[in-house]
Amino acid sequence: MIEIVEKQQQEIAELQREVKHLRDQLHLDSHNSSYPPSTDKNRTNSGKKVNSLRKTTGRKPGGQENHPPSTLRAVSFPRNIISHEVKVCPHCRYVLSSTPVAGIERRQVFDIPLFELSVTEHQAEVKKRGENVLECLRQTFQISKAGTILLLEGQAV
Repeated sequence: MIEIVEKQQQEIAELQREVKHLRDQLHLDSHNSSYPPSTDKNRTNSGKKVNSLRKTTGRKPGGQENHPPSTLRAVSFPRNIISHEVKVCPHCRYVLSSTPVAGIERRQVFDIPLFELSVTEHQAEVKKRGENVLECLRQTFQISKAGTILLLEGQAV
């Protein structure tokens, strides 16, 4: 009789462990496991809503009325000037290395290092190939990806 009771106690302990394991699995979702959010059972209730601690002001987002606009103005003498040469027309692939420069397109990048403002001006050549209708008549200028602007078609601004 004692052997039967001990065997039943072992089975009960094993069954309790299995029930605990299954219940733990039942409560897993994307917040406490590696499951994706799409597997959550109650997706609308699964995430806790985060309430903002800010108080509402009643103002619309963005620039407010009667607030003066401000912008960085181009400087006359930037510290660094990087010239970007146009070698090939990106539209018709015509080699432009011998074509005279029709103008310079300028963009200035304002970088703020730790203790001083550094201004780099990017100057791109503007070239136009011929006046013949059969030739590509678009003005071409570009500034490399490092210079923030890559404008390949249309009129020079």
